[in-house]
Amino acid sequence: MMRKVVLICLLATLSIGFLQGHTYKPLLCEETNANITRSSLLAQCVNQDECFINRPVGLCPKFEVCCVKKQDFNIDEVEYMED
Repeated sequence: MMRKVVLICLLATLSIGFLQGHTYKPLLCEETNANITRSSLLAQCVNQDECFINRPVGLCPKFEVCCVKKQDFNIDEVEYMED
């Protein structure tokens, strides 16, 4: 009888942990820049009409996107020659 009570208590505590699961927290746009080493690829939140290349991950306010390159971007020749 004592074993059944202990077993039920263990199963109850484990099942509560399984039900909660892992909650996913989306990254902010600025947080996606953590491992980017090229300054020309740093993203920021801008109006979606001004963006040429956007990053599909990264949370921004409404009507804004996580943008890597704006519409009028210029290629940095020094950086282009390094690669």
